[in-house]
Amino acid sequence: MDFAQSKMNQELEEALFSWEEQRLFQKEIPLESLLQSYPALNKNLPRAIEELQEMDWLLYPDSEPIGDGFSENETFVPSTITTSTITKGDSPISGYQLIKKIGKGSFGEVWEAQGPGDLSLAMKIIPMSNGLDLIEIRSLKLFKSIRHPHLLSIFGFWIIEEHLWIAMELAEMNLLEYMNKVNPLENAILSMFTEAAEALDFLNQKQHFSDGGEIVAILHRDIKPQNMLIVGGALKIGDFGLARILDEEKNQHSGCMTPSYSPPEFFQEKMSASSDQYSLAITYCKIRGGTMPFIGNAAEIMAGHCNRLPELSMIPLHQRWVVAKALEKNPLKRWGSCSEFIRQIRQVNSNPIPPVKTLDRRTLFTAIVLGFGLLGIALFARAFLGRHQAPTFKEFILEGHQGEVGCLSISEDGKTGISGGKDKKVIAWDLENQKTKFIFNDHTKSILSVALSQDGQKALSGGALLDNRVILWDLAKGEKVREMIGHVHGVKDVRFLPDGKRAISCSLDCTARLWDLETGTQIQFFEEMATYDPRNMQYGSPRQVWHMDVSEDGKTMVCCLRDGRICVHDVDSGKRIQTVNGPEQFYNSLSINKEATVAITAFGGTSYSLREPIDLKIMRWDLLTAKREFLMETESAVAALFSPKGASDLFVFPKKGSPFLFDLNTKSKTDIFSQLGSEVNCITGNDKGTKLLLGCNDFTVRFLKRN
Repeated sequence: MDFAQSKMNQELEEALFSWEEQRLFQKEIPLESLLQSYPALNKNLPRAIEELQEMDWLLYPDSEPIGDGFSENETFVPSTITTSTITKGDSPISGYQLIKKIGKGSFGEVWEAQGPGDLSLAMKIIPMSNGLDLIEIRSLKLFKSIRHPHLLSIFGFWIIEEHLWIAMELAEMNLLEYMNKVNPLENAILSMFTEAAEALDFLNQKQHFSDGGEIVAILHRDIKPQNMLIVGGALKIGDFGLARILDEEKNQHSGCMTPSYSPPEFFQEKMSASSDQYSLAITYCKIRGGTMPFIGNAAEIMAGHCNRLPELSMIPLHQRWVVAKALEKNPLKRWGSCSEFIRQIRQVNSNPIPPVKTLDRRTLFTAIVLGFGLLGIALFARAFLGRHQAPTFKEFILEGHQGEVGCLSISEDGKTGISGGKDKKVIAWDLENQKTKFIFNDHTKSILSVALSQDGQKALSGGALLDNRVILWDLAKGEKVREMIGHVHGVKDVRFLPDGKRAISCSLDCTARLWDLETGTQIQFFEEMATYDPRNMQYGSPRQVWHMDVSEDGKTMVCCLRDGRICVHDVDSGKRIQTVNGPEQFYNSLSINKEATVAITAFGGTSYSLREPIDLKIMRWDLLTAKREFLMETESAVAALFSPKGASDLFVFPKKGSPFLFDLNTKSKTDIFSQLGSEVNCITGNDKGTKLLLGCNDFTVRFLKRN
């Protein structure tokens, strides 16, 4: 898909929002009038509006606003047959007597009833209308024989006078009512979600017998607080009217889930083995934080589920990356099971970001005395024993992103930082006061790269596939200066040249380009990086440019290709002056020295690997002689690596295991970041390594100042 198609998709989304917003105010926009504003959508817009109208009966059961204010008894099938003739004491089924009505909605009624042996139970009475009878009966047949401690038991069902009667366990209340009444502690909430997860995993496993005798997996497909019920102090999943057998070959979706809790695949008329997990994660946000990740009108909710990152500020910071993974648009990227999702929340709760403790005067005085004593010992050891002292850092947590942070840059004085994330935001930080300076929202896709000018007054950012732009920002005024358009794939790295008037960008489209920032025009391509590889979109070209850096004088550019080659170019002429062959696997990290004569690289993982087995070596490369030096081998692929240009330190963050500091002179390792409380995606710092920025998967930026 090219940039023009991306722009068309964005216009289509805007047009649908306008149309839907007017409908909420009972103001229909004539299609012809809308097409005058969006002439390029003459084919796509009518079809999209028709599809949205077809979902009206699902989204507007009672013509109520759509969003966080859904009715707590929300159901989407209207009742055309009244139940006014049903009264207390009725016994339409032999052995069962109605006691009192306990619930009513557009679906029908729920009564407390007494069954054989004076058993207290619930009787759900549903009018047989709009085909609901067939859906309910199929599900009831499936569930009648299924038993689990955390699934609501069904005792029987009957069809009487155009009504479906279902006898089931009697619950005291649903989870939302329980939260409002009891306000339980977090451990109690997690215990209930653990029970729900166990029940859903039980259903989702391929171990149940269908009517035809096949062994099948089952999806509930309507997980929400109203269907999570409290029975005898335990949580049980109920309301199986939308449950379906998961057919691995025909995974089409049918029926009417609750839109606010529906996974993206629902809107594509599909379902997956992790669809219930997605709905459970939405429910967790509602119960734990009191609101939903996606709110707004019908079009906004659907667009949120399908295209936007969830708003997760309602839950604790350290939990957000866990919930975000359960809310992945791609079902294959979610957690392996519902239970694993909840276990991960428990795990991050056990090691949250440590709070800052306050000290009383006596403790503070003792600490100062001990501190001076330890400082004296340390100075003695450093002066007379010559031992390398591991640095310590003071940590500041910067919040503002709503998605994982994937790229960073910091000014040399450590006063200004900039970050980009999956939330499409570019954030400029005032690091002296640890607060947001500006937030830029012009990109339409994730941010892959950012850079700061030497004076910290300007910034660059590069967008992912379908955005493909390089944007220049004025950090003094907080505004966009201009866009550089030319790349046809994501912009993987950007760098200012020392003069501040030119910049270099490299891209997954296999090109590297030199730009005139004063005009926004391209000056030149770099040699052997000027053409697009047709294999790129389908297979990923080995010529994709993954990382790039520039020497301190701005005369030399060093970049890494996807196939592991390190290429050195003269900036002014664009000529390639050196090529060093690597292990035919992409590097996740590249650091160079001031002169661009030495590079340090680390392999990043298997997803873009061109060769097996995985190379886990961290290497130092002499870019003049093309010789390489083995530094160490890590236990897992490296997520981030940084070597300050003016120090012998190498900061290494493996994808598994603890991060560490590696001394390039002594070849010794020191564990100094064991208490970070988050996984690190990227790292940068000033030339001396005294100030660092870390981009984390819990949506935070960590600013570290060396003590």
